Amino acid sequence: MVPMKFHILSILVVLFFQSIAPALAESSSGLVEAPSAVEVRRSERKNIKDIFYKVHEVYPAKATLGFIKTKLESTGWVPLAEDYLNPDLASSHAGGWDAEFTDETKSPRQDVVQWLAQWQDKLGNIAQYSLQYRNDEGKPRNREVVEVIGSVLPMEVVLKMNERTVATTGGGQKTAK
Repeated sequence: MVPMKFHILSILVVLFFQSIAPALAESSSGLVEAPSAVEVRRSERKNIKDIFYKVHEVYPAKATLGFIKTKLESTGWVPLAEDYLNPDLASSHAGGWDAEFTDETKSPRQDVVQWLAQWQDKLGNIAQYSLQYRNDEGKPRNREVVEVIGSVLPMEVVLKMNERTVATTGGGQKTAK
């Protein structure tokens, strides 16, 4: 059970950040489009902004990844060493391209090599980027076209996600720092 003080503190934090909503909107510009991006799509749902595009660049997409990192960090976004909802899980800032899995939601299933990490700005917003090389399961690996998926989550969404994580896990999760 979450103490009443925590609920009051959460309400005060939300009220404070609502009062600085214009600055919050300006700082959530953490969506970065690489110069050589193709098939660019942008969307917004429930205040979460997304960008999706492809870049013709061989693995490990050093130029694209470097461009995203430089753009974010030059505008005040700080890389997170751990996943903001799973603090025991190291981000790709530390581990690099260490995630390989099969995406069974696609037909045919796809083998994926992924780089995944987050940044946080001074207001608590989170920018998350996933870079993926995909190929149909069992086919030769695609190492020439990287898919980039970026999302910016406003601080109030991050707080709600953390509260739900605490509620379902019984605690132990911490907010991004």
